[in-house]
Amino acid sequence: MTTFVSLAALRAYAGTPLPNETCMLLGYYAPGDRGGGDFYWDAASTENDNNGTIVKGSAVTGRWKRLYSGDLFAAWFGLKGDGTDETSLVSDLFKWLPDGSVLDFQQKKIAVYNTVTGVTSGDAISLDKTIRLSGKTNITLKNGRLYAANPGEAAAKCRFPATFAIDGCSNIHLDDLVFYAKGQHYGDADASVALDKEARREFLAQNGGHALVIIRSSHIYANNCRCYLAGSTGSLYVSSSSEVVLSNCHSNPASVGYAAYAADAWCGDAALAGFPDFKVYLNNCTAYAENLGTGSATYCAKGGVVIEDIDVFAYVNGGYYANMWANGSALFLGNAFSCGASSLFVHDSMVADCATVLYLFSSTANAATAVVDGITATNIGLSAVLTGEESYGPVNLTLQNCNITITSNRVQPTGVRQEYRESSVFGILKTSIAVNAEVRNCIVTGNAQHLIINTKGIYGGIRLYNSRITVTDFIATSDGWGAATADTPDVGLLIGANTIISVTSPTATTSLVNWKSKSTDGVFTRVRLNMREATIVANGTALRPLLSLLDPTGGPLIDFLAFPDTLKGCYLTASYITHRLRRLFEVTGTQNMGLAGANTVWQFKLTGNRPPDFPCLVVADDKSLIQVFQPTGAGYTDGGDGSLRVSLLLMGDVRSRFTVGNSYTIIE
Repeated sequence: MTTFVSLAALRAYAGTPLPNETCMLLGYYAPGDRGGGDFYWDAASTENDNNGTIVKGSAVTGRWKRLYSGDLFAAWFGLKGDGTDETSLVSDLFKWLPDGSVLDFQQKKIAVYNTVTGVTSGDAISLDKTIRLSGKTNITLKNGRLYAANPGEAAAKCRFPATFAIDGCSNIHLDDLVFYAKGQHYGDADASVALDKEARREFLAQNGGHALVIIRSSHIYANNCRCYLAGSTGSLYVSSSSEVVLSNCHSNPASVGYAAYAADAWCGDAALAGFPDFKVYLNNCTAYAENLGTGSATYCAKGGVVIEDIDVFAYVNGGYYANMWANGSALFLGNAFSCGASSLFVHDSMVADCATVLYLFSSTANAATAVVDGITATNIGLSAVLTGEESYGPVNLTLQNCNITITSNRVQPTGVRQEYRESSVFGILKTSIAVNAEVRNCIVTGNAQHLIINTKGIYGGIRLYNSRITVTDFIATSDGWGAATADTPDVGLLIGANTIISVTSPTATTSLVNWKSKSTDGVFTRVRLNMREATIVANGTALRPLLSLLDPTGGPLIDFLAFPDTLKGCYLTASYITHRLRRLFEVTGTQNMGLAGANTVWQFKLTGNRPPDFPCLVVADDKSLIQVFQPTGAGYTDGGDGSLRVSLLLMGDVRSRFTVGNSYTIIE
């Protein structure tokens, strides 16, 4: 058996091997570099030299072919991982790689694009020089790192190739791989906006600047992979691809301009791509800030998982998403999860140090739909849920089994909308569009100023069940959230099924619920407020009104009002009592105020701080019924113990029929 010290020596061999003659290669560059192996001579072959398993000698016909079974290894193809530019070696290898292959990078750190500087127009690199799998199937890549050399920040936005692109492939497995993009501003996917969907595919590979981009592909599986830095869109970007499963992966663009994980239909809708839909799964994935030596050590991204377009469905299971921040004037960013005219399902994830847990927006007129279940979120700086400002694209939201702490440390200065200046659980920025939200079994703590705030009129409603929510100032500050026509069910505000809302401000005196039926910009919505099953606790030193219905044109459009049996630290003003159900309720005698002409004035403490509907009847100690005309001129007073007191005008001289401290029943 002939022995060769390098692949170059094997190529240069001028002898005439016998058919099926074997030889031993001691190394690719030198003996012992793991690039060696056994070869045999195929005298009839005219296959292209692939620089690793098929080697052309001096003869036109005949090739040396490596004897192997199973995995391919990076060292066989001359990859060293020593920091020198190996772009051509990897690019050529991926072009040749047969379907069904398994390629092991042997833990090598492969530098690519060392000499690419980025351009402001044209293409940063020719397509045939990109690191790209195109049209392949049943391939596994594992155990290594591909990185754009000399990462940093470009002085201005430029075009730069994605470190690795998968395009038009199926059943591709990526295991234990790391991908580094060049960094901030090195890439510009948005520059392809004028191109058709087909041309965008190539543009992303040549100019997108992503660490990993998956385009028009299906059944792509990434396990224990890590993506760092980005020049546009996101460090790990999925476009127009179906059944992409990311498990135990990590992504950090280290920039407030890009997403950690992004998915959209930018390269064509499902019909064009030939898929039923675009589903992406993130199982126990993470995204958080790190010191990478370039980019931000404080910020991870503008959003952890950002999805957009009607055909896109994302399923986030477990994982940890932290350190998301808004970007300049884009105050709506900084979300753990962001859903635009698409469908998002989040289950059992951990969230920390973000402006919002969830942002729902509309890039088209299609609905944004999200179900967030079982998450724990801490240090949320603005709102648990925020919507976009669009007047198109409805929103459907379910928040259930969640534990969220709001710290209000991401509110914005003056000069912007109130929803950015004051923290909330739900900050609804939409205008004249349907927003439907449901909250079940959630605990929200911290110091959010509002439970609900929307300073533009919207349609739809919010329903809260079996939840515990703490805010500092207001239950609702709303320019209207309801129906356009009368008697529309399942709209407006419903707080029920054992929900407790605590308002903690010790000094606030204004109404807890401030609601309009016509917004300041002219959107009419019917008023439907159902708080019958809620427990509302205001912890201030003075009693606060529960509700103020406002309408700039006068006369709110009331369809339905229902109030709790018990209010703590707050009270229902007499102007709204006609809208509640008739009932029996208790009062306690506190003071005999004497006669008013032929009638009696007695002061009572209102249980639950709710006045009766006048006129009504009160049951005296001897069980007889006494007519109650109305409150006297003294009206309602704060009892100083969290209770509301009222002086009532009773028919006749009945001063002796009541006793201080005794309870009495009022019948409406």
